[in-house]
Amino acid sequence: MLEFQSSAISGEEIQNLNDLLQSPFKFRQHWYSRQCEEFLADSYPNSRLYFIDSIFNSALATLILMELKEGDEVIIPAFSPEWLLSAIKCVSATAVLADIEPQTLNICVKNLSAKITAKTKAVFITYFIGMTTDLDEILYTAARNDLALIEICSTGLGATYKNKALGSLGNYGIIGFESLASTNLLNGCVWIINNDSPKTLDKIAQLSNGISNCITEPNAALLLARLNIFNASQERLTLLWNYYHNMLKTLEEEKHLRILKTLSQNIHNSSNFAVILPNADTCQALKKHLFENQIDSQIIQTELNYLESNLPNATQFKDCVLCLPIHANLAEEDILRVSLAINEFFGDDSSLEEFAEIKKALLDD
Repeated sequence: MLEFQSSAISGEEIQNLNDLLQSPFKFRQHWYSRQCEEFLADSYPNSRLYFIDSIFNSALATLILMELKEGDEVIIPAFSPEWLLSAIKCVSATAVLADIEPQTLNICVKNLSAKITAKTKAVFITYFIGMTTDLDEILYTAARNDLALIEICSTGLGATYKNKALGSLGNYGIIGFESLASTNLLNGCVWIINNDSPKTLDKIAQLSNGISNCITEPNAALLLARLNIFNASQERLTLLWNYYHNMLKTLEEEKHLRILKTLSQNIHNSSNFAVILPNADTCQALKKHLFENQIDSQIIQTELNYLESNLPNATQFKDCVLCLPIHANLAEEDILRVSLAINEFFGDDSSLEEFAEIKKALLDD
């Protein structure tokens, strides 16, 4: 079975863990956590970074920090995870779903503006599999209405919007290191504070007695090993993403599917390659076809119940997004294999020799 996801192993993982076990001082002083923070600080020079044990707890901490109360409203995209709704409920606030825009499946700015009321206090952006939308309009809308803007970038490490790292544009950012994140850690995230006013920092101190370094040191030791090869892994993922794109673009031109892409002024970290199918039945059928060919894939399940809401785009694209295998351990032949299987599904007569020619041309480039 061709795995959907596989961790990028640097070879330093065991070395770091052994070093941690043999160095109680490093354990007590959170040495590996601090090294991870220094690595990420290059992308967030004007932000404060706090390591938290889960994305949910970071979102909850953000909501508590904003002192939301019953009756307050928080706008979130229709394609949001269930845990975000749960975090909002924990502070007795009300989640208001905004529709998505078709190009990147992120929050629709026009619908966002229509959802704002006197009760609205914050807006969450949950970058759909690391894709960005027109953030200038969102930033303007949030500032004009005095709303806090929170970015959730569970697969956004290394991605940028107009040369600015995702997570650095709003008031708060959350970058996850969970199973779908580009570093493939099991848990943990970094909580990014872009508003470091004395009042905000005082609230953070009250919220927790030293909220930083909440991920375990063994987890931080693993994370540092993978961060050290992050740039090399991203180069490899970008190459594989481009292979997919070139091998499937004919199917896109024939409107069998649509390749999900970020906006031109942005950099996607290539941690996901997703195609949008015409409907949920086709998506399920293609996933089954790939499985029968020993290829794992994943349908992005939209967990929130919005079918009775006036969210036409979210309803249209529900369960129509299929993510294909992409990770640094894949070979070019694996991309060829997946692409051939997808072409077979749509009845394309392209031969293996034709795909081999495409591959050779790409390698020559």
